[in-house]
Amino acid sequence: MLNKAISQQTELLTRKFSLVESRLPEKLVLPVAFAKTIRTFFPELGKNIAAIKDPRMLNKTDYDLNLLGWVGIFMFFLSLVQ
Repeated sequence: MLNKAISQQTELLTRKFSLVESRLPEKLVLPVAFAKTIRTFFPELGKNIAAIKDPRMLNKTDYDLNLLGWVGIFMFFLSLVQ
């Protein structure tokens, strides 16, 4: 019974994301595909990045360390593709 509820929820979310993806501007297709791939193979990566202690002076920073971590991973991924 639990497996049936999980599969129904998964199917619902898949349909919802498919509708959203079909309306995305072309420039957002790659970042969305990248995020889906990362979430599929490394589901805990976001939590692990968020758990990193920020050694910088927080009153002098413009960007969150979590954002910088994701941007770094995305840039690394793009350099491997080219």
